[in-house]
Amino acid sequence: MSFEKFLSECKQLVKYPELLERPKGGEADIALPCFSLGKNPAEIAKEFEEELRPRIAKSSLIGNIMAVGPYLNFYINAENFSRNILKEILKKGEKYGKGEKKKKK
Repeated sequence: MSFEKFLSECKQLVKYPELLERPKGGEADIALPCFSLGKNPAEIAKEFEEELRPRIAKSSLIGNIMAVGPYLNFYINAENFSRNILKEILKKGEKYGKGEKKKKK
C-alpha cells in the first residue's frame, strides 16, 4: 500500500503520469523517461527536476528527484516511507500482509 501512495504522489507531481515506469535495473524507485517529450530529453529531464524539486513537501514519500540523462528519477523518502508502513502495520495488526481471500471457482 505504501508504494502505491508513493507512486500516487509521483503521478500528482508530473505532467505526464502515464509515462512513469519502474526501472528494471534499480537505478531509481520510479522514473520518467523523457525521450518522447522533445528533441533533447536530457535537457527536458533537467528542466522538470528544477521545476518540481521545490514542490516536494517534507512530509512527502518522495525523498529526492534527480535528472539522470534522459530520465527524471524519483527516490523514496526512507524515513517517511518507513513511518507510513509502521502505521499500516499497527493499524492492521495480524492482518497486515495477508491478501484478500480468493473467490472459489
